[in-house]
Amino acid sequence: MIESISVEQFNETINRSVRIKGAVTLNFGGCVIRVESNSENLLKKLSDYYGEFTDEALNADIVVKAVDGEAPDFDLKFIKKQPEPGKKKIKEEYADIAGGRIIKKIITGMVFLTGKNVSTAVGPCALNDNQIVNFINNRYIEWLLKKGGLLMHASGICYQNNGMCISGFSGAGKSTMALNMMRRGMKFISNDRVIAVKEKGGIVMKGIPKLPRVNPGTVLGNSALINVIPEEEREEYFRIPVDELWELEHKYDVKIDEVFGKNRFVLEAPMKSLVILNWKRGAEQKVKCEKVDLYRKRNLLPAFMKDTGLFFIQYSGEMQYDGTEEAYLKLFENMPVYEITGGVDFDEATEILIEIIEGSNAEKRR
Repeated sequence: MIESISVEQFNETINRSVRIKGAVTLNFGGCVIRVESNSENLLKKLSDYYGEFTDEALNADIVVKAVDGEAPDFDLKFIKKQPEPGKKKIKEEYADIAGGRIIKKIITGMVFLTGKNVSTAVGPCALNDNQIVNFINNRYIEWLLKKGGLLMHASGICYQNNGMCISGFSGAGKSTMALNMMRRGMKFISNDRVIAVKEKGGIVMKGIPKLPRVNPGTVLGNSALINVIPEEEREEYFRIPVDELWELEHKYDVKIDEVFGKNRFVLEAPMKSLVILNWKRGAEQKVKCEKVDLYRKRNLLPAFMKDTGLFFIQYSGEMQYDGTEEAYLKLFENMPVYEITGGVDFDEATEILIEIIEGSNAEKRR
């Protein structure tokens, strides 16, 4: 049992005891991440998952080590991370050490080390490849935030270089909304996280290369997704009443290129609008879309503001991240922002948002 350790000591211990068998190189539009592992099975899973984002052996901006094996045991005082509002289960605990942080996943036993230029995962990696995907994506998010980006809890789509962020309060259906619009020729930017970056020409939205994970209600409500669920399971879901179906939690990955075709998943577009879903399932009112001023409706900010989480650490000498309300308000002060209210109707909302993203006069519908 290890009683105390630094980031450097942890990494050196792992490097001495493990023989790396290979690597996968990922290119996320300017950020190159090389994932090294002793598990060929894990590397194959990652290569299949990231698909078109895999690349040749380029010089890496970030190196991630994923060591498949028994995680080390630490006699450290770990702090349990409290769940986000609306959730009850505690899934993580962490301990800050010299030079970084150790994060333990309570359910799977995975251990993650983050430090300056150090990103290491140890444990049953091949069995928990979804957590390795999240770790890789978190490294990319940190890279973007430390270059001046602002993290948003939102989905992202674009049409002819017009990007739209779709956010919403918990359970509003931002992923469902984005996938519904994909049937109309949109390109997919991101499922649950968007990083907004201010550049010379305006705000650019950067997506995360994570496949949308959807519940049966989303699949059965979108004909393009129907094959995401095996046929024998679909028959069972069709027997469930619609209201119950929407409450059912059982996630399925949506492979964008298989469902919608090649080159429909991109990671960057100019951001031209922000949509906030603030509707309610079961409400009798028709869908309504209004342009809003965030300075006057600050109650909408929590719909898209997002905490950076345990994997993000600031070090001296780096650009300091500002995730305050004022930072979000300043970034989007000239951005058209729309609030969707009334009852949930994805088809009706799609028609409204199509007009906005195509640049037509959306005000004529209201």
